Amino acid sequence: MSVAIPETFQLAGGTWKVRIVSKAKMQRVVECFKDECQGACSVHKRTIYILDGMDAHTTEWTFYHELGHAIRAVLGYEDSEENHAELDGWASMVQQFLASKKGKL
Repeated sequence: MSVAIPETFQLAGGTWKVRIVSKAKMQRVVECFKDECQGACSVHKRTIYILDGMDAHTTEWTFYHELGHAIRAVLGYEDSEENHAELDGWASMVQQFLASKKGKL
């Protein structure tokens, strides 16, 4: 399974980057890094960081989760523990949708 995440994408008129990074880089990016941290979204830098070395499924899921953070941020919503859990579900649904879509209209 190849990983289907972009290197860059457009969101709210701005170009965002996606970077696959080492654990050491992730520790520098995320203030309170925890061993289970798989990704991060820097709104200021318009960059999504994904931890290197994960399987394709987890890498894609992490991208969709961080994309959710980016979308919420550009829409002006605050992050919280409650919406963080919601983004876990959102990432799973987006991944399932993209994996199962068939045909064109």
